[in-house]
Amino acid sequence: MPHEMSQGKVEEDRYLKQQEEKWYEQLRVLRGQKEKDREQKLHDDIVEPVKKDFADLLAKTGDTISDEGLENLAKFRLDL
Repeated sequence: MPHEMSQGKVEEDRYLKQQEEKWYEQLRVLRGQKEKDREQKLHDDIVEPVKKDFADLLAKTGDTISDEGLENLAKFRLDL
């Protein structure tokens, strides 16, 4: 009888450990998504307006630059 109880305890511990690992994985994914959302919000709310300002400034003199170049200028200007 004690052997059966310890076997049940081992299975219970294994199950709880699996559940804990699953929860931690879900938490890691959620945190990663939050970080991605923050990065997107930073880009949309801050980088994009700076890119537009650079494009408008360059347009005044008839100059152009690629979108990637504008992105790099904006990030440089913002020290990102």
